[in-house]
Amino acid sequence: MKTENIKFKAKRLDGKGWVCGYFYEENGNTYIIENRQKESKLNRNFPYQVDPSTVCIFTGLTDCEGKELFEHDLIHFVGFTHTAEVIWSEGNYAFMVVSENKHSYWLHNVIKLCRIERIGNKFDKKK
Repeated sequence: MKTENIKFKAKRLDGKGWVCGYFYEENGNTYIIENRQKESKLNRNFPYQVDPSTVCIFTGLTDCEGKELFEHDLIHFVGFTHTAEVIWSEGNYAFMVVSENKHSYWLHNVIKLCRIERIGNKFDKKK
């Protein structure tokens, strides 16, 4: 994975949704710093305090629409009714897809063999 692809997303504690960027913890608090360097030459990267239980790491991969896939994202298999969750497997040292029937598959292989689209994240509120 390229260094620039090492990033995280998490839910902001102020209730304003997701923030994506660099992760750090300090004095018992968890933060994500947005990378805004492309917007300005000045350092205006602002840290947002986040819920540590919602921190998700970027997989380095995208869905069929080019949307970035993060740990705990929910995906839909295009043309089918099946959905699944992207997880990190310590035992396999890899990102896996766990389907509703609890079978797991290598995320990299799923992307090669199927059209998938990101439909949300397990930490999103159900409507």
